[in-house]
Amino acid sequence: MQVTILLGVIGVIFLGFGLYKRFVTQPFLQNANNVAGTVMYKQNERIYNGVVVVPKTVLVIHFIDNHGVLQELRVREYSSFMTHAEIGDKVPILYDPAHPQHAIIQPNTKMISPLFWLLVGIAFFVAGIIISFLHI
Repeated sequence: MQVTILLGVIGVIFLGFGLYKRFVTQPFLQNANNVAGTVMYKQNERIYNGVVVVPKTVLVIHFIDNHGVLQELRVREYSSFMTHAEIGDKVPILYDPAHPQHAIIQPNTKMISPLFWLLVGIAFFVAGIIISFLHI
């Protein structure tokens, strides 16, 4: 019974991730403007991770949006989108033209299709159902 529940939960997590990628991330990436930003400085911050407060390095990146307004992006240095950048480095930024404060560092790899995550989620969920029927 525990395996069935575990497979179902894993399936739901993958389904949720796939739906998030499909309906949130993909539209953002398709409509985002691409611009070069400059790493201005690094700042040490103390971030609560749900258990303890830990020190993290945050990169402060400036870029100019399509209206000529200077925007600031703050990124944790260990972000999966980012290699370790140094002060003065140029980094590719993607931002929402309607809301330039919603910006990310451009991923340096192609993202796995949301369909893949949805199919993996369905596979785990179906496996849980099959195992539950075999054990009845």
